[in-house]
Amino acid sequence: MSLKSSLARLQRRGARFYLELAEQFGGNSLIRESWQSMARDMEQQAESLQTIPTRFWLQLKDAEKTLEEAVQESQNPRSLDSSDGTSLHGCFDRTLRFEEPLTLRLYAPLIRRLRTESRGHALDFYIMVKAHIARLIRLVQPFSGDPLFTQNALRLLEAFEHEVQAPEAPAPPSPKKSVHRAAARKQTRKSDLQTNAKASRAVGRAKKLARRAKPLVGKIEIRRRARG
Repeated sequence: MSLKSSLARLQRRGARFYLELAEQFGGNSLIRESWQSMARDMEQQAESLQTIPTRFWLQLKDAEKTLEEAVQESQNPRSLDSSDGTSLHGCFDRTLRFEEPLTLRLYAPLIRRLRTESRGHALDFYIMVKAHIARLIRLVQPFSGDPLFTQNALRLLEAFEHEVQAPEAPAPPSPKKSVHRAAARKQTRKSDLQTNAKASRAVGRAKKLARRAKPLVGKIEIRRRARG
């Protein structure tokens, strides 16, 4: 399965996870509607990535293994199993375990690459993901009862901003290019040494000529004319 397909499946699974949480908290309309909104966010994120041209996904071969590992981490059953307890505390814990690798190890690298390939897609998806995390913070802050959850949610948003702005790591030079560069540097040093040696010899010859040279005009003695 391609990275694009596995990511889309993960996003659909995330949307179902949030809908299942919404059903568990049917007695509280505010919490239920918040989970439903989180599910719609996941669906919109999936739709947004499907509109990115195929050539972009083909250019991710160098990072595909790392991104696939993040997909596997996000879809860990410990995170997406909504039947593992119905406490709001447990739901927030699983939500953060799901969202952290998805946001930092998948979405942030994709947005960084999109900045160079398709700035319009990068901006749209960045706004979408940021709004989703902000919605999570608004849900966690008043209902978690645990400052640690709020701190983790805020830290997730801060880390996402930082990762998105980080520059792409330059690709390591190929061995052939490295050999060529080393040879070029060696040739440059050799040329510099030859030039310095020629300059030194030229200065030495000039000094010798200066010592051997005779004045072109001899000393002229001017005698004072005698007065009559």
